[in-house]
Amino acid sequence: MVKDSTHAMNLGLAVGALAAIPATIAAGTVLTPRFGGVMRWSALLCCASLIVVAAAQFLGAGHPNQWPLILAAAVLMGFAVALPFGRLIPGGSALRVGVTTMFGFAGSIVGLSLVTMAAFIAPLAATALLVWSMTRPAAHGKQPSPPLITYQGG
Repeated sequence: MVKDSTHAMNLGLAVGALAAIPATIAAGTVLTPRFGGVMRWSALLCCASLIVVAAAQFLGAGHPNQWPLILAAAVLMGFAVALPFGRLIPGGSALRVGVTTMFGFAGSIVGLSLVTMAAFIAPLAATALLVWSMTRPAAHGKQPSPPLITYQGG
């Protein structure tokens, strides 16, 4: 089974990261119609990050490859977070790619926390996703109400 509590913690974090993958896929699927196909890529990067951090945790504390794998997972998660914001950057495509790349690497700082806490964040994210999907007008079969003020042109 497990040798000590540190090994048990590593196994728990690894399994928790893998358990967060279905919530990530569901979030990507639900958010794609609202935010576009970039959410699929963001979810894919997030899933890759969770797989890498799970591999790092399976290696165990003290393994020479654990920390480099965790850092690689943090970079992937940073890009998963930064990618949806790339389309908000004004300017040409070269500028967008450059700024999104910088945001991705800067987001690695946040990504480091996200990959290590994935097992704890996934249930909260899944609950928020469920509530959000149930409160959307399409979930109830209603049409959104028309705006109170409309512009007639001119």
